[in-house]
Amino acid sequence: MKIRHSIVTRFALFFTGLIIFSILLSGYLVFTNASKVIVDYSKERIMHTSELAEQSFYALLNEVSNDIAVISNSPTLTNYITEHSNKTTGEVHKLFEVTLKNKPSYFQIRLIGVDKGKEIIRLDKINQQVIISNNLQEKGSQEYFKEAIKMNKGDFYFSEINLNEEYGIISEPYIPTLRAASPIFDVNNAVIGIVIINVDLTKLFATLNNISGNEFKLYLIDHNGQYLYSPVKAQQFGVQTKTNFNFYDDFNLKPNLVLNEGFSQLNEKTKNEVLSYIKELTYFKGLRTLYLVSTIEDNVLMESASLVRKNSIQTLLGVCLLSILISWFFVRFFSKKINKITEAISNYDKGIDNSIELPIHRKDEIGALALTFYKMKTKIDTQVHALQTSLKKEKEARNQRDEFLQNMSHEMRTPLNAILGLTKLLHKNAPTEAQLPIINTLERTSNSLAGLVYDVLDHKKLTEGKVHIAHEPTNIEDLLKDIYATYQYEAIQKGLTFSLNVDEKLKSQSFLTDPLRLSQIVINLVVNAIKYTQKGTIRLSSK
Repeated sequence: MKIRHSIVTRFALFFTGLIIFSILLSGYLVFTNASKVIVDYSKERIMHTSELAEQSFYALLNEVSNDIAVISNSPTLTNYITEHSNKTTGEVHKLFEVTLKNKPSYFQIRLIGVDKGKEIIRLDKINQQVIISNNLQEKGSQEYFKEAIKMNKGDFYFSEINLNEEYGIISEPYIPTLRAASPIFDVNNAVIGIVIINVDLTKLFATLNNISGNEFKLYLIDHNGQYLYSPVKAQQFGVQTKTNFNFYDDFNLKPNLVLNEGFSQLNEKTKNEVLSYIKELTYFKGLRTLYLVSTIEDNVLMESASLVRKNSIQTLLGVCLLSILISWFFVRFFSKKINKITEAISNYDKGIDNSIELPIHRKDEIGALALTFYKMKTKIDTQVHALQTSLKKEKEARNQRDEFLQNMSHEMRTPLNAILGLTKLLHKNAPTEAQLPIINTLERTSNSLAGLVYDVLDHKKLTEGKVHIAHEPTNIEDLLKDIYATYQYEAIQKGLTFSLNVDEKLKSQSFLTDPLRLSQIVINLVVNAIKYTQKGTIRLSSK
C-alpha cells in the first residue's frame, strides 16, 4: 500500500497539521500579547523617566529656593544692609563664597542695588575657584532685575532658562543658566536691591541624559518649541545661538502648538515614528511653563518585540520540526503494525501460507483488529477443513453408490435379457388375441427397464451431460397407448380414473425423437401422478 493511501499517514498528517496550526496560532497570540506588554512596559518606563526628570528639576528649584531664602534672610546680609563696613562686606563675601563652594551647580552670586541695577557684591566660581569680581556691571535693563525688584518681601523670582551672557555676549563654554532672586529690604521695608544666584544647569542636563539612557530621548523645550535640553547639544538654545533648531519643526508640528500632557505618536523629519510622553513643568507661580518630552523610536520600541518574534519563530520552527519527526516515527511504527495485519489478510486472500506474527496481545485497536482476524482465520480454516472432510466423505459415498449401481445393473441385466428373449419367443409362437396385449406390455416394460439399466451403466456420461440421444421416427399415439396400457391397471387398483386423449393431428404423424428417453419422461410423470393422486381422474393427453 502506498504511504499516501495509508489511513495512519492521513491521521498523522491531519493531527500534525492541527498541532502545527495550534502552535503557530499560539505563537501569533503570544507575540501579539508580548508586543502589547512590551509597549505597555515601555510606556511605564517613559512615564517613570519623565517623573524622575520632573523630580530632579523641582528638587533643584526647591534647593535654590531654600538657599536664596537663607541668604536673603541671613543676619550677615541684614548687618551689611544696616551698616556698610569692611567687616560686614567681608562677612557677606564669606557667606557667598561658602554657598558657592558647597553648591556645585551655583557659579555666581550677586547683590544688586536698586540704583540702575548696579552690582554691589559679585562672586564668581571659575574652575572650582571662587573669585570676588571687581568688574561690576549695571543690570538695570535686564528682565530678571526688572521683575525681581518689584516683588514683595519673602517672594522668590525664577528666570527663564537661557545661556549665560556677559555684556550681551554668550559666555563660553556655554552655560545653561537659571537665575533665582529675592528682593532685599532695609529696616524701613524699603527695597534696596536684590540677591541673585546663577545656577548652572549642566549637571541637571547630565542627570536628564543619564535618566534617558540609550533607548529613550528626553527633550526640555519652552513654549515656543526651543530646545533647552536635547541629547544633541547643537540643538540647544537655537534662538540665542541663531541655529534656530525647533522641536515643532523637527517633529512636523504646527508652530506654537499647545502641547497636551500624555502619550502621542509623533513623526520626525527623518520619517521615524516615535512614541512620546509630554509632561508640563511649571514654576515661578505658574508664570513659567516648560515641556518635558520623552520619546522612543518605534523601531527601538519594537526591537524587543522583534527579538521575541525571532526567538518565537525559531522555537516554533523547532517545535514544528519535532512534531513532524514524531509524526514520522508514529507513522512508521503504527504502519508497520498495521501492514503486518494487511499483509497477512492479503496473503490469506491469495492462499499464501505465511507465518507472519500478528500483534494479537496488544490492548489497543491494532491488537483487537489482529485478534479478530486471527479468530476469523481460525474459524474459516476450521470450517473449510470440515467442508473438505464432508466433500471427501460425499465423494466416497458417491463412488460407493456408483459402484453399487454398476454392480446391481450388471446383476439385473442378465435376468432382464432373459425376459426380453422370452417375450420375443412368445411373439414367434403365434399368441392369441387375448395374450398379445399382455405380451406387448411385458415387452414394453422390459425395454423400458432395460433402458434404465443401461442408463445406470452410463451414469458417468449422464452426470457429465454426454448421454447419447438416438433419434428415430416415432408415433406419439402408439408411444402414449403403450404407457397408458402399462399403468392403467395400477390406476384402477387405486380407484382412479385414467384416460388417454391424443389429438387427431398427431395420430397419423411421426416425429423424430428418442422414444426411450421420451417414454422415460412420460412414465415418470404418470408414475408421480398415480402416486400423489388420492382420488379423481388422471388425464394423459397430447396436442
